[in-house]
Amino acid sequence: ANSLRKAIATPSAVLVKGVLSRTKCEAVLRAVSKAEPTTFLDPHPGENIVSYARNPQTARAYPPSLLLNGEGGEGLAQTRLDLFPCFETSAMLSKKQRKRLLGGFNLNEKASMIFVTAAGIRTPLHSDERHGVLLHISGIKKFVVIPSSESDSDPATLQELLALRGECGSQADVYDELSPCTPALSRVQRFQGNLEPGDALFLPQRWLHDIESVTPTISVSLRFGNWDRPNFCTN
Repeated sequence: ANSLRKAIATPSAVLVKGVLSRTKCEAVLRAVSKAEPTTFLDPHPGENIVSYARNPQTARAYPPSLLLNGEGGEGLAQTRLDLFPCFETSAMLSKKQRKRLLGGFNLNEKASMIFVTAAGIRTPLHSDERHGVLLHISGIKKFVVIPSSESDSDPATLQELLALRGECGSQADVYDELSPCTPALSRVQRFQGNLEPGDALFLPQRWLHDIESVTPTISVSLRFGNWDRPNFCTN
């Protein structure tokens, strides 16, 4: 909680290890594995990047367990599930414990969700309008984060970076020092790392980030409450 409050005050992205225990992560995994069939994002032919802004959803509903078992096939990339009751029940979190997840700040339950993603799928570079925490449950994810002070300092640089949203391939293909994708990458500072089960990544609003699932993954996206009203939990 203290690390998160300091990050919010800066603001700065921060990776916190071991926020959820292995037991609680496994409980969430079991709950997600039993979730009802739902629609999935359908990648464009030959692409491994998906987002809810650019990709259609499948006409049929499929069990999320298909992705976790590696049986999804090329047409199933990612789905999202409602946060409750799946996460709340399986993680055995009281109201007090839920508040600690965001350093004592209110949780926007409607905007929060669980993402189930196939191996090799990337959510390309983008930013969010509110602070958020990506709480990782299962599998291995890679992340690339670019501070807003770097991306917003020059409109031309920002436009070059946003053009990366259409680049397919792995993060290594796009963000490697020798990548020809865009000269803007050499002009900005960026942070890269891995998410393992139980880890939490705080992402400030407007910080660009790219998320890649190395294996089938489950992550919980926790969104902060409205900043135009009292947001800190006092009890």
